[in-house]
Amino acid sequence: IGLEQLARYLCRPALAKSRLERRPDGLVVLNMKRAWSDGTVAKVFTPAEFVARLAALVPPPQKNTVFYHGVLGPNAALRPKVVPAPPAEVSPTDTGEPLARPERRASRPGRWRTWSSLLWRTFGIDGWLCPHCQEPMKLRTVVVGPPATSKILRGLDRSARGPPVLARAAPPA
Repeated sequence: IGLEQLARYLCRPALAKSRLERRPDGLVVLNMKRAWSDGTVAKVFTPAEFVARLAALVPPPQKNTVFYHGVLGPNAALRPKVVPAPPAEVSPTDTGEPLARPERRASRPGRWRTWSSLLWRTFGIDGWLCPHCQEPMKLRTVVVGPPATSKILRGLDRSARGPPVLARAAPPA
């Protein structure tokens, strides 16, 4: 029963359609769930006013909707004594030793992450190391579209090659 109540709570709309009415003169009426202490049972808005009030309730993207004050505030001097430190990253191998992230790959703040930092966080693989010689690779160019491909290959002195061809076994007869 608890899971059903949780699902109903999460799926409920922000505003019940049954409490909204549109009058013939174009105004929007929002009926209250219960009468207020001053006797108000409904509010009347113009359509633009109603949309403006609804839009004010939507939080801006990528912004916190919970703000902490006092010792839990972001710049509080005592915060490190109260908030636990984040757990150390653990190696995906069975050794259980924490991985030392390469110094040259500082993660960028925000939600966007490079594919190499995602590889590092997920699998513990440094995406900038050559898989053959384990030397750091350098970004030489970015392919923007199909016409640029041949120009880039000429600039690389035709150093690009395809993947190795694997020997295939004969199909069973």
